[in-house]
Amino acid sequence: MHTRKVQRIGKETFFVSLPKSWAKTHGIEKGEEVIIDVKEDGSLIIKPIKISEKKKELAIVNFTDFFEHELLGKYLLGYDVIKIVNQKRFSYDEKERIERVLKKLVGMEIVEETQNEVVVQSVLDVSSTHPAKLLQRMCIISSSMYKDIIDGILKKDNEIVKLAVSRDEEVDRIYFFLVRVLRTIIQDYWLMSEFSILPMEVMDYRLVSEKLELIGDISVDMGIRTLEAEEELINEFYKSLGKLPEIARNVSELQNEALNLFLNRRTEKIEEKLIEYESALRKLKEISESEEKISFIVFDMLQILATVKDIIDLSF
Repeated sequence: MHTRKVQRIGKETFFVSLPKSWAKTHGIEKGEEVIIDVKEDGSLIIKPIKISEKKKELAIVNFTDFFEHELLGKYLLGYDVIKIVNQKRFSYDEKERIERVLKKLVGMEIVEETQNEVVVQSVLDVSSTHPAKLLQRMCIISSSMYKDIIDGILKKDNEIVKLAVSRDEEVDRIYFFLVRVLRTIIQDYWLMSEFSILPMEVMDYRLVSEKLELIGDISVDMGIRTLEAEEELINEFYKSLGKLPEIARNVSELQNEALNLFLNRRTEKIEEKLIEYESALRKLKEISESEEKISFIVFDMLQILATVKDIIDLSF
C-alpha cells in the first residue's frame, strides 16, 4: 500500500503522484494517459490504457485414476493452460476419458497432443461474462427440471423425465465456469470494478450458485427414482399428484423471482416472496400428510423450496 499527500495547482486542481514502481511496471511515461474509475463509495481505481497481455499460467496434472479431480481443481483455480502428462502412451480409452472431462469445463480446448502429453487451454475470456448472466442461466435450467419431472409423471412420459434429468450436466458446466469466474474476479480489483461487484457480493454469488446447483442435484434424484419405479407404482404416482404440478410451477416461478431479488437487491419485495414461500410450504405439507405414495417427491420439493428460501434470505 502507498500513501501520498494531496497537492494543489491553482484554485481547483488537486493531484497525487503515482508510485514509481507501479509506473515502471506498466510502462507509464510522461504524457501517458490512464483510466480513472470513480466508485460509489468514493474510491478511485487507476488503470493503464494499454495493458500487456498476461502470460498464460501453466499447471501440470499427472494422469492417474483420480486425475479428473486434479484437472477440475486447476480449472477452478483459474489456470489458463493445463498439461496432462502420462507416464506411458495414452490409449484410445484414456483420450476419451480426458475428452469427457473437458466437456464439463466451459472454454477448455485441446491445443496440443503427443503420445504421452495433452495440453488444454482456455479459449474463453472470463472478463467477457458477467456472473449475473451465469446465475440466471443456472436458475432457468434448474427451475425447469423438477417442474418438468412432475409434468412427465402427470403425462406418463418418461422421455420428459429423462430430458429434465439430463439438463443437470449443463447446470454443472455453468457452475464450474462461474466458480472459475468468481475466483478470477476476487483476485482482480479492476475486473471487480468493471462488473460492479464488491468482495462480499462475490461470496454471495458463490453461495447462490451452490444453491442452484443443489436444486439441480435434488431434481436428478427425484427423476432417477421416478424412472426406476415400476409401472404400477408410476400409476399410483399419477393418481396421487393432485395439486403438486401447480405447486411445482409456483415454486419454479418463485425460484426465478428469488434470484431476481438477489441480483437487483429489491429488498422491498422480500416480504411478499416470503409469504409466497409460506403458502407453498403449507400446501406441500398438506400433500405430504395425505399422499404417502408420492412422499419422496414431496420431500424433494420441500428440499427445493427450502433452498429457494435460502436465496431469498441472501437478498437482504
